[in-house]
Amino acid sequence: TEIYTLSLHDALPISGKKEEVVSAVIHSKPIADIAAAIGINDRFYFIRELFSGDARAYSDTIGRLNTASSLGEAMKILDESTVMGSDPAAQSSFVDVVRRKFSVNV
Repeated sequence: TEIYTLSLHDALPISGKKEEVVSAVIHSKPIADIAAAIGINDRFYFIRELFSGDARAYSDTIGRLNTASSLGEAMKILDESTVMGSDPAAQSSFVDVVRRKFSVNV
């Protein structure tokens, strides 16, 4: 007769899939205000990577994006406002938030 002992890790159910689904739902929910949808860490990350540390340019761009009438207009604003050659991961994350403003699947 063999005796099996379970570790705490083995005894706990694997919930990775459920967490991924919840995260996907949260990150695809439409938003009304871009600034309110960006957490403090991401805000500093975007300011540093996309706006060369210029917090005023970031705030001005967020204001313009919030009043844009379409995703196309918002993308033009981003092209005009962000630093060329900035971090692709930061660009992608920021665009995902902007898409949520216009309820476009991310």
